[in-house]
Amino acid sequence: MENSQYYSSLEEYLIPMDEFLSKREYYIQKLKLPEKAEEFIRQLKNELKELLGYDVLPSRIEELTDLISAQMKPVSIIDILVDVDKLLGFLDMFETIGYKEGMTREEKAKRMIATLLCYGCNIGPAQTERSTGISSASVLYMRRRYCSEENLLKVVGYISDCQHKTWLAYVYGDGTGFITDGSIYSAPKRSMHTEPHFRYPKVKGIISYPLISNQYVALITEAITCSQYEAIQMFEAIFKQKSHFPLLKNYSDSHGQSLLAFAFARLLHIELLPRLRTRKHKMLYKASKEDDYRNLNSAIHGVIRWEYIQRH
Repeated sequence: MENSQYYSSLEEYLIPMDEFLSKREYYIQKLKLPEKAEEFIRQLKNELKELLGYDVLPSRIEELTDLISAQMKPVSIIDILVDVDKLLGFLDMFETIGYKEGMTREEKAKRMIATLLCYGCNIGPAQTERSTGISSASVLYMRRRYCSEENLLKVVGYISDCQHKTWLAYVYGDGTGFITDGSIYSAPKRSMHTEPHFRYPKVKGIISYPLISNQYVALITEAITCSQYEAIQMFEAIFKQKSHFPLLKNYSDSHGQSLLAFAFARLLHIELLPRLRTRKHKMLYKASKEDDYRNLNSAIHGVIRWEYIQRH
């Protein structure tokens, strides 16, 4: 009977023990295996230790690390901000929400760099005052008056466009691909936005949802509640970010695995590439009954209902 081997005894499909013992030594020598099981286990352990052991790195890795370290000396974040401002003048894009500015360009640059260091590195106004000499009151003032969401997105988009024109950016990617994925962070329990996540019910917090270009530039990062559908935020982030080069490929987590997400991405000319989970439950469809995909025919479950797509 067909498939009867799945219901009968497994021993019936094995060779007799006498025949196995008579041929055992021959096949051990043929396959170059150890005769004793203890030796075989020892070889496996040594092989795993060699492959997975991180305590001793290969000499070439250490040589490469030393070479990179020799070429890339430690640089102050403040020096980087000052150099980028000299090249691009991005600090001038931080406009006040008031009617006029009561400080010189030099004084504004000092306070703005200290503010970016404070909140970009999450060190706080008090520590920033001890590190830079700019008072914490000035840091808080600059944040309220200059660090609006519109200003921050405008500056990030401008710097991203400028980096996109450099040769180094194309070493990473062409700039048309981007990654979207959320990470949950704990937040004060009394906050109105703090919620438990359905995947992590023991953790109450918020989700940090970034949109990162394949040139390693964070175009936008937003905080959303745990109950918000991440696939919706995936498209909202595209519209909110201010860079001008096209975003055509979205590498998302499994939240992008949705028929509606695929439909919206198609309409926006975005190639949606989500991580697929539970692949064994996924079904393939072909365009018409006449199509022949040879080796894939047995895995195809049906034909696409084009009339549904046309109707909706």
